[in-house]
Amino acid sequence: GWDNGSDDMRKVPLVTYAGRNRELACSSFALQVVDAYERSTHVAPLTRWRLRNLIRHGQYVYTAFLPQCSFPRVSAVEGYRGKPAALAALHHRIVLIGGNRTLRADTPARADSHDSPAGPMVGMYYHANYIEGMLDDRIKAPVARWKAALLDVLLAASVMWLVWLLRRKSLRKLMAFLMAVFVAIALAYVAFVNLGFVLD
Repeated sequence: GWDNGSDDMRKVPLVTYAGRNRELACSSFALQVVDAYERSTHVAPLTRWRLRNLIRHGQYVYTAFLPQCSFPRVSAVEGYRGKPAALAALHHRIVLIGGNRTLRADTPARADSHDSPAGPMVGMYYHANYIEGMLDDRIKAPVARWKAALLDVLLAASVMWLVWLLRRKSLRKLMAFLMAVFVAIALAYVAFVNLGFVLD
């Protein structure tokens, strides 16, 4: 399930490239799981179809993270032994099998543990978050680079104009400057939360 992940772990990988010249695009582990689940449950439209432009260009999407404790755990031993409660918990579910062990017997530190937006998390739960984010449509697409660059130029020009206005310091001008900064931050937040856009 190697996803060729980004340094920013909120980014959900959609495709990874293989071959000598990276000519072969392969669906990421998370996207393959989502595909299998949606096809078996007859979900429409498919996530693959909704994200087709981003997939075609080898882009990432972003997702919000659920904490590790949000995902139910079933003991592999109990599943292997056929315990009814364990089998019932697995029925009609996406099941990820992975290790959840400590580095050594004398330490609580987990093997394969990483920092995440929701706190320390074992690697398997990154995959679970990517899958859950796509299935729940909790994903956000990055804004096109030219739009982000244009927004950067406009914001920089407005800050420079406000600084020029503030050359003669007055409380009213200072408050206007602070309001403009607050509005820019608020707009970025609204774009992220309500419109599903991310400035990458």
